[in-house]
Amino acid sequence: MKYFMYLILISIGFCGGIYVGFQKAPQEFIYWDSQYKASILASQQKLLKNGNVEKAIDANEIFLNNELSNHAEFLESKLKWLLPNRLPFDRKPIQNAVDYRLANPYQLAGLSSSSSIEEIEGDKILNKNVNFVLELYRKASSE
Repeated sequence: MKYFMYLILISIGFCGGIYVGFQKAPQEFIYWDSQYKASILASQQKLLKNGNVEKAIDANEIFLNNELSNHAEFLESKLKWLLPNRLPFDRKPIQNAVDYRLANPYQLAGLSSSSSIEEIEGDKILNKNVNFVLELYRKASSE
């Protein structure tokens, strides 16, 4: 009986830990990722302050394509259940980004011949994901 009680207590602690982890992990990732986004924003601010508007716009266009690709990864991941506090899904923000990208297409400059296989494959995946999101929300907005 004593071992059964220990087993129950350990099981409850384990399940509680999993639940808290699922609730806190997304927010912790946002906190962790903020250092990189802050660095990107600081670089863009420096470009703008130095009058390099075109470079700043290019950086934002690349950043937008990356975020559209990340959204495609989220949609295809089948792990939306990990974010129960973030559902139901609000389409307005992504629709705004898709509408902008459809009105302002942006294609990265071609990779050079010295590009690695990983870079070439990554570029293909990014373009596939961006096109997936654009088509998905283009259809949704026309319905």
